[in-house]
Amino acid sequence: MNNVFRKLVTQVTAAFFAVVVLLTGAIWYHWTYSVVPLILGSEQTKADLLVSHYTELLQDVAETGTIEDIDGVLSQMILLTDTKTGQPMIRNLKVELFGGETLEKSNHLDSAGGEFIRVETALFSRKTQSMLGTLHLVYNGAFFHQLLSDARRQLLLGAAISLVLLVAVQRMVSRLLRPLEVLAGKLQEIDVERLPALPPPSRTASAEIRQVWRASEGMLQRIRQQQQELIAEHKAVEIAL
Repeated sequence: MNNVFRKLVTQVTAAFFAVVVLLTGAIWYHWTYSVVPLILGSEQTKADLLVSHYTELLQDVAETGTIEDIDGVLSQMILLTDTKTGQPMIRNLKVELFGGETLEKSNHLDSAGGEFIRVETALFSRKTQSMLGTLHLVYNGAFFHQLLSDARRQLLLGAAISLVLLVAVQRMVSRLLRPLEVLAGKLQEIDVERLPALPPPSRTASAEIRQVWRASEGMLQRIRQQQQELIAEHKAVEIAL
């Protein structure tokens, strides 16, 4: 009988573990294939808008200004800061002019941020529509990678909490079934002739276990009564003979 209760506890624990695994897998799948592409698309849009705004300014400066003017625009761009992370939005900027000049600005950042978006666009003259040069931009992926890192930490934390809950559920189920296990053991070991009373359930026993105990106790009382009646009838028959 003890094996039956152990099997029941194992089945309940396995079912809870399966639910946790499925839920964690669903969260990971939604994050990987829905949320991450959405955030990546948002960051790509930010990079495109940034380049689009400064491309027009660089085209005007490249057409009418000097190399120093272009360098000043690049200096403004390289100082742009993401308000969410406090880090520069751009890792590297480079302008290659068809005249042979090359201007480049960089932020010396930790490589953990990653270079996850690169944008390249041509610079054209507004008057002649001729190509003046090319702008290369490497967008800082710190915000994107920070979100990924936070998500991994949250998943690991959730997995740790789930394991703790799994152990707690196993112990709780085992504790709730303990009175029923004791009751089953007493019913197996019971002496039909003496029919001792069943041990009362503990105070922490659930209502269902108390109901089973009352039903079993009632059954024993009926058996005692029938046994006493049989003994009385047997004595009556002996006296009659």
